[in-house]
Amino acid sequence: MEIYADRWVLYYRHGGSLRFRTIDFSEVHCPSIRMELKHYFRNRYCKSFQNTEHTYSQIFRAVNILCDHNPSIHYFADMDDTDVRMLHTALENTEGISHSTLMLHFFACRMVVDYLMCGERDPSLRTPRPHTNPFRNLTFVNAHQYNRNTPYIPNKVLAQIEAHLHELPEEDQLVFQIFMETGMRAKEVAFLKESCLEKARHEGRVKLRYIPYKSLTVRRRAGIEDYHYVYISEDLAAQIAQQSEKTKALRAAYNLPYIFLYRHTWNKTPVFNTTYFVVRINKLIEQHAIRDESGVLWHFSSRQCRKTLAVTMIENGATAEELTYQLGYLDASTAAKYYAEVKTMKLADLNRDFFKNQFDVLLSNESLNQFTAEERRQLYVDFRLGQRRVELGFCAKKLSATALPADSFVPEKSIYPIGMHCSILRSRQYKLCWKPIGRKASAIMRILWNIGRKSICWTPIGK
Repeated sequence: MEIYADRWVLYYRHGGSLRFRTIDFSEVHCPSIRMELKHYFRNRYCKSFQNTEHTYSQIFRAVNILCDHNPSIHYFADMDDTDVRMLHTALENTEGISHSTLMLHFFACRMVVDYLMCGERDPSLRTPRPHTNPFRNLTFVNAHQYNRNTPYIPNKVLAQIEAHLHELPEEDQLVFQIFMETGMRAKEVAFLKESCLEKARHEGRVKLRYIPYKSLTVRRRAGIEDYHYVYISEDLAAQIAQQSEKTKALRAAYNLPYIFLYRHTWNKTPVFNTTYFVVRINKLIEQHAIRDESGVLWHFSSRQCRKTLAVTMIENGATAEELTYQLGYLDASTAAKYYAEVKTMKLADLNRDFFKNQFDVLLSNESLNQFTAEERRQLYVDFRLGQRRVELGFCAKKLSATALPADSFVPEKSIYPIGMHCSILRSRQYKLCWKPIGRKASAIMRILWNIGRKSICWTPIGK
């Protein structure tokens, strides 16, 4: 991490191998701010380096927007409240940036200015010291509500995935089963060791031992042992033992204790890569067109297995303490959030079944969660009066006088979107319904075109 080098290559350990991340400071347009950022990141990474952190790219984007808009900015000390407000407006108008990502830009820049203001800054850094932090003057209300919760896998999707799981390699089938039965995180499964199985006092169960890497530092600080234990079925334990025996020679060859290994080439690590595992699951989903109840192609991530297990446990009467232990949490607050979310989902299921039985309308959880209890009663009235009826059924879009859906076209004298612009009605399941409507509309347009062509009268300009 040389200060006068614009390209840093940061290595970190991943199992028994090294991986690296490259940070290119030449992406920052202003040389003086580039120097301040180098000192900040060197100070931060010398304390602790998280290989999953990508805040440097967001800081680079924010700094470039500020400097391009205001050429008089040469240091962080030159930024004021007006520049911060301008940055907020520019990021809001940038396509592809969610509200949570927008907030992360300001939180990251706030940390940089805090470093430049404190006494820990490198004495060799001769840039002006900021007197105030303008990024702290911009506050975000209810920031936690903008985080997108990981969805759980619906029973319909899970059944289809399990039906085609045999098409994947045996290691992928085993990893998927471990995810679904234990709720472990991706790194915890990839780094299971040969001594991960222990006898349990309960009949028909085996104890699985693993290291919860995400909370490992906190566990050590609290005096808790590194390993966490969960109970698994004897069938899953037998498959894990078989996998351990299969990779015994590879463990000896690479001097690694992990059971998920494969023989690698010169540019690959022997440890199981969960990223590629997720890609293979999603290819399987795409190949067999596995969709949810609303007809949308499902997108899989390993964290969905953890969420699915939590939902299943809660629905079967598990307590908050049992959920906290099973998922390896050190605090019961996260389990409480799961309980609140499942309660909301159950309410949504009741409402969805009601609209399905009354009007044959299939509403997703995402659609229903946008409505309050009063708005759902009004939605029922609109359905009864037919004010929400469109070409192929009823429209359940959340409407607002100030913010209408981006994919809806609304006439000036109507507050209801036209159904043909609804993303749900444009899905594949309604394709057969739209074809006759399209043919009928084409025939009408041809008739109107022939009539209009015969009745056109050419008139000179000005007459």
